Amino acid sequence: MIIDVQRRLAAVLFGMWLVFFIGCDKSPPPAKPVPSTPTNTSDSTGNAAPSKPAKPDKTDEPVLAGVGTIKGKVVFDGDPPGPKRISMAGNAQCANVHKQNNNVDSKGRPKVADPGQIVYAKQSNTIPFVFVYIKEGIKKRYDPPKEPVVLDQVGCMYKPHVFGMIAGQGLDIRSSDPFTHNVHSLAKKNPGWNFSQPKPGLKEMRGNDTFTRQEIMIKIKCDVHGWMSSYCGVLYHPFFDVTKDHIEYPSSVAGNKEKWGTFEIKDVPAGNYVLEAWHEKFGTATMEVTLSGDETKEIEFKLGGS
Repeated sequence: MIIDVQRRLAAVLFGMWLVFFIGCDKSPPPAKPVPSTPTNTSDSTGNAAPSKPAKPDKTDEPVLAGVGTIKGKVVFDGDPPGPKRISMAGNAQCANVHKQNNNVDSKGRPKVADPGQIVYAKQSNTIPFVFVYIKEGIKKRYDPPKEPVVLDQVGCMYKPHVFGMIAGQGLDIRSSDPFTHNVHSLAKKNPGWNFSQPKPGLKEMRGNDTFTRQEIMIKIKCDVHGWMSSYCGVLYHPFFDVTKDHIEYPSSVAGNKEKWGTFEIKDVPAGNYVLEAWHEKFGTATMEVTLSGDETKEIEFKLGGS
């Protein structure tokens, strides 16, 4: 009897142990994720409220993008001065060059106009040889191109009369005349070199010999021929141009006259700028221009006058 009770008790204890063991081995089911409740997602009517974008940093400058073009013309304000011819009297070498090119009048005098006095009266008083550039607004400094700028001496005149270059860009000074010239830089922030150039010749200005600092404008002259001069604008960026002239754009080609006195500055980043027009005798003028993207702005500078 006692043995039978003990067997029953053992069976009950074993069953209880087995239930406990199986229950401990089971892992509880993962809790269902509770959806997050966004805050302030509805208005007083219960409708979904739009999310608010993050506030941009406060700035006084407009948000601009893209590149554009600034073009236009430079005109003389008032009655333009009359044309003035450069006198090469007493210099047979220079005169002979022009005679060979049939560029003389009935008396054999070279027909060379003073570039600093030219105004195209029949083209709405437009002015050539004006250096137009972005004076303020470009923050980036650009690397100079590998191609050098070429300054030539042809018929006892510098060609081009006005030009621009990026600081550090190479400068090739060439003489196409069959006699000696003198090349004299009157730079104030850049090298002020002065050397003779024999017939015909080429001098490559590189490194510390070229213009490496921004400077508006640098006069280059010939001490042998007093009328010879050229002007160079040196910038840290490429956004400049020189108003077109009758030498580079001869009237013999259709449509060229309409280009005289005009300029065009391309690939300008969007932004707010101050442009300046510089002329050796008629002075300077500035204008504010805003490019808001891929657009073209046309402007007109007025110089001279009373």
